[in-house]
Amino acid sequence: MEFSQPKTGSKADRDAAERYAIWQYAWFADPLYTGDYSPVMREIVDALSAAEGRPQSRLPHFTNEEKVILRGT
Repeated sequence: MEFSQPKTGSKADRDAAERYAIWQYAWFADPLYTGDYSPVMREIVDALSAAEGRPQSRLPHFTNEEKVILRGT
């Protein structure tokens, strides 16, 4: 995994660096630390899944019980 840093100080570059970090690190770490995926990741994947005509998101939803089990593992 590579460190992400904005190419310039522009908002677009800062946002891109944040999205990169989310996809590289938060995809795995957020469920373990918070019990769920990053809200940014959830928003993007849910929107893309809907645009593809999928009946549900490609990103699984955890039950409350699963979130408790995941959090802090």
